[in-house]
Amino acid sequence: MKDYLYISEALKCCRGNRNSNRSFGLARGEICSNPFVALREWAFSRLSIHNLIQSVDERLLFLRRIWFVLIMTAVIFGAVASVSLLTYNGSEPVNIFYFLIFSIVLPLFGLILTVVSITEIKLFNETIAVDFMLPYWIVSLFKKDKSNYKIPSLLLKTYIIYMAQIISILFYISMFLALFAVIAGKDVAFGWSSTLPLTPEQLHTIFYNIAFVWRDILPSAVPSVSLIEHSHYFRLGSWHPKYIIELGEWWRFLAMTIVVYAILPRLILSFWTYSLYKRAERDTVLSLDGASDVVDEICNPIVESRADNEENILHYEIDNSLCKSGISKEYSTVAGWSISRDEIETVLTHKDIVSQNIVEFGGANDIDDDFKTIDSIKKDKILLIVKSWEPPTMDLMDIIEKLSQKGMIVDIAPIGFEDEDFECNESDYKIWRGKIDYLNIEHVKVVKI
Repeated sequence: MKDYLYISEALKCCRGNRNSNRSFGLARGEICSNPFVALREWAFSRLSIHNLIQSVDERLLFLRRIWFVLIMTAVIFGAVASVSLLTYNGSEPVNIFYFLIFSIVLPLFGLILTVVSITEIKLFNETIAVDFMLPYWIVSLFKKDKSNYKIPSLLLKTYIIYMAQIISILFYISMFLALFAVIAGKDVAFGWSSTLPLTPEQLHTIFYNIAFVWRDILPSAVPSVSLIEHSHYFRLGSWHPKYIIELGEWWRFLAMTIVVYAILPRLILSFWTYSLYKRAERDTVLSLDGASDVVDEICNPIVESRADNEENILHYEIDNSLCKSGISKEYSTVAGWSISRDEIETVLTHKDIVSQNIVEFGGANDIDDDFKTIDSIKKDKILLIVKSWEPPTMDLMDIIEKLSQKGMIVDIAPIGFEDEDFECNESDYKIWRGKIDYLNIEHVKVVKI
């Protein structure tokens, strides 16, 4: 929910412009492989700039408080339910059927409700079954009083489904632990009673089938016919004192029903529903008004389809004497634009160029970080290596101008692919020469190495 709130708030308050968003994308080119990640990183940066993160965190804190209350309530009620069901006053045993309602029947009902909800979302992109879940009504009740906390229905419901699994897990774990606490602290006699004409053999078959998951691994956790027969009691009271000790053996079966039918299915569903919730969050975010436009501004180059004013055709002559002859083989600093240090060193080795200082510009670096790097470079001659097939960007032009303003002599060297010995083809070289000549930046020229 945090990502949704951050991005929706950023789209409302801090949209920015095309140039600033594109600069952000250029500084973090790797995020464009995932539009959702691009929006999330962009939103966090925009809210940081405008000091609005705290206001979003207050909304998250509101939701966390609701869930904290629900979770603590589930833990307390789980323990209370277990202790209440295991109350033994010595006059009649604890009826196992009441306990089985909480350890098998209710969990299976919740499981069916969850599966129906997920199926509805898969088929119809909406669910009605969630309306029967208690957390949905509680969250909805609080949300109505907070206009700033409006959350799209599908996102809210998938969030409810996921959190309902967490709450259920904690409820039944609390119930499981309370069971152990009770049987460890006092002697509890278990029994069963029913108006229906059930025989011990019939009940044994039912319990044996219920225990199909663990009966081969933990046979002691399956009640025997003898135990079932001896723990049967009637409304008029018919006790056999010599079997009193045996009546406590039911706890193993009851404990395993909680683990297998209440806790384990919820653990599996929690992973499934979390995936469903995150996918709903992603789809909701990408469908927000303006979200696709911001992604386009972040990740796509700024291209004008027409010019407002007629342009003069740029003519320039290539001074071939600059291509190879007179090129320095030693620079005080060599820099690469979106090129790693290892790649720069490989290029220098191929071209027999020596330098004591190698730096990286662009790529994952922020433009401010690049400017700080420039300030730390000694004023001298610098070789700037660029990828010839990538067009000159505005961020790179800012770097070149900053170097020129510092009084440095800048040689820009477009390079090709490694399997072509990093040779720049003539057409790419002309594009770079034309751009730099057109800008007419002092002490800057394009060379071939």
